[in-house]
Amino acid sequence: MRSSFWVWLLPTLLCLGIMSLVATVRARSGQRSPIPRAVAVGASAFPLRIERAHARTQTLARRPERVFLANATVVDIASELISADRVVALPEQALTWSRLVDVDDGFRAKARFRSVDSEQVLAFAPDLILCSSFNQKFAGDWVEASGIPMVSLPHPRSIDELREIIRLLGTVLDAETSAGLLDDELGRRIDAIGRAGGARRGLGVLVYSNVGAGGYTPGRGTLADDMIRTLGMRNVAADLGKRDYEECTFEDIIVGAPDFIVVPGRYGEQELSTRDLLLDEPALAEVTAVARRQIVRLHPRLFSTGSHEIVEAAEQIAAFVDARIAEEARAK
Repeated sequence: MRSSFWVWLLPTLLCLGIMSLVATVRARSGQRSPIPRAVAVGASAFPLRIERAHARTQTLARRPERVFLANATVVDIASELISADRVVALPEQALTWSRLVDVDDGFRAKARFRSVDSEQVLAFAPDLILCSSFNQKFAGDWVEASGIPMVSLPHPRSIDELREIIRLLGTVLDAETSAGLLDDELGRRIDAIGRAGGARRGLGVLVYSNVGAGGYTPGRGTLADDMIRTLGMRNVAADLGKRDYEECTFEDIIVGAPDFIVVPGRYGEQELSTRDLLLDEPALAEVTAVARRQIVRLHPRLFSTGSHEIVEAAEQIAAFVDARIAEEARAK
């Protein structure tokens, strides 16, 4: 992990992931994320009709047993709902960009791929493809021609949409009990974050990433924005009038004057980090978050997540902010 290859690759992956997400969300600006619907054809769980906006309806004839997971987000959710023996392959990036960083449950031993193409997918002979809208570009006419059902998940714009996606996958994967348990757990954790958030109210937070290709931040109408509101805090990017995922300049940071900034943490190598960039920039020296070093570092899997791992991100931010508030109270 300390080789020059990874020093280059990991920040590049973060940058490309953010840029891809930016393009996808902007393309749908002002629209509600088109979450597919799963409708039982008869009285039993299967066959199941998958209804997608602007796409042909597909039928899942039986419970899927060879599921192809196309990215880290679907790995996050699917690995909570089904056992590894029902997964045929998952992306190499899932080992560093999903919950598999901390857990295994047999998933780390599954066949892995570095990039997605039609020949590779077909070689795994899946009976279901789970992917996200931002990497759906690989799925052209060959998917329909193959007859393999595919469920493409949008990047959720809110925690409620995220929970809807979890329930959808519970139905598609015949794992409704597991999905219900996960949804209930998320509800309890979200409520706990909100109940403890009184002292955070009015404080401004900026979620920001800059790995050398310019800064980006999530504004209004994003999952991160909803997470910030769950914390009881203000999204500085939204205050600046930003929507979706937009560029964020140093001038924006100065004008927004965040009390806290959330950035992706280091990977263990010595590459340029967003935190270093902020602390080394003289123009930002008087911004509260920088001057007081109130910069929250999240593991990149949490910083860029589009899954329920956003709740863990919120918990880590809350712990950091609450600790700083307590320190200030003791110092008075």
